[in-house]
Amino acid sequence: MDIFSIIEENAANELVQRAAELPVQPTIMDIANFLGVSRSTAYKLEHSDGFPAIRLQGFRRLIISKKLFLDWFLKLLQESGGEFSFISQEALDSMSRKDL
Repeated sequence: MDIFSIIEENAANELVQRAAELPVQPTIMDIANFLGVSRSTAYKLEHSDGFPAIRLQGFRRLIISKKLFLDWFLKLLQESGGEFSFISQEALDSMSRKDL
């Protein structure tokens, strides 16, 4: 096993662990911490098409479902073929099942 395989495996394991630690109804700060971005970036993301959040009229609180967020996130990862494309299907399945 080469060094790159070890790094990729560790990154995938860390992502699965962070997903498991998300609360059932994560806040925008939980999402920011999970993604490793700032709060303002997470709020910009919240306004993007397809982001699974509900803002009730007259309330400031944003309602985000962990399951829907992880499903959305995994779909983006799979579609992008980006830097997280090395995550195994088993790890992806594990992320979407943990603590739902």
